[in-house]
Amino acid sequence: MGCRKISVFLLFTLLSQLVFAGSSVFTVSKGKNKIIIGGTIHLLRPTDFPLPKEFEHAFANTRMVLFESDLSVAASPEFAQRLARQMRLKNGKTVDQFLQPKLWSKLTAYSDKHGFPLHSMKSFNAAFISIMMTVYEAQRIGASGGVEAHFSKNMEGKLVGELEDEEEVVQVMRSLARVDANSVMSSTIRDLENLSETMDMVVDAWRKGRTEKLYKRLGADMREENPAVYNTLVVQRNKRWLPKIESLFNTPETEFILVGAMHLAGPDSLLKMLKNNGYKVRKYRAFLSSPQQNEPAKS
Repeated sequence: MGCRKISVFLLFTLLSQLVFAGSSVFTVSKGKNKIIIGGTIHLLRPTDFPLPKEFEHAFANTRMVLFESDLSVAASPEFAQRLARQMRLKNGKTVDQFLQPKLWSKLTAYSDKHGFPLHSMKSFNAAFISIMMTVYEAQRIGASGGVEAHFSKNMEGKLVGELEDEEEVVQVMRSLARVDANSVMSSTIRDLENLSETMDMVVDAWRKGRTEKLYKRLGADMREENPAVYNTLVVQRNKRWLPKIESLFNTPETEFILVGAMHLAGPDSLLKMLKNNGYKVRKYRAFLSSPQQNEPAKS
């Protein structure tokens, strides 16, 4: 599979009918204090709903919800303009100047075939174009708002927080801009040609709580073959988020944290970091009244 799953990776960062089926929601506890953390997919198709019941149950039974970032800021025209300024190439350069001629021809052919407005985006770097292509193709196959968008519409009476501020989001994008343009664009084109089938696999694994399957299918190759992207999107963000998450154990409330599912899978996951710091991690079960009875999560 190689590193061709960069685009699907960006959708992060499943349905079993059995009563005892898992989901990508976990209870993390130390002593009497606990939090609930759910691994999400940022873009979903209408057929991917309803969400697994564990998400709805956790949301209904917690007063404070934390997202990766402030959704209202991320959706604002001002932020979009700031991000565009940061991702625009300097000194009048265009993205084709950074790509091999054959790859540029392939990118042009792909864009013409799928109606992506490539030529109006030539002044942006490859990472930004990759993200825009992913969103465009996801919308073309019917995907739009994911888990976060679903819950953001029902926040009345809830307290809301975020794990990273606007400046940190911009810094992540700046880091992605330094990744090799040819690697990003070649993998994006390969990935998007089969996005619908890949999403079927991803959503199925997500609904069943098979986070390690997600890591093996998406994260492991990314970690080995494109470590810069993996480090930027997963490792460094997890390390920044960890102390913020641990501080929540000092509050009497049980908070519900929503992060991309890839942040909860693999050797660099938030769950692994929390376990290493002495916290108990268990699968969240919507039908159990006591989280302490929940099944231990696999490491």
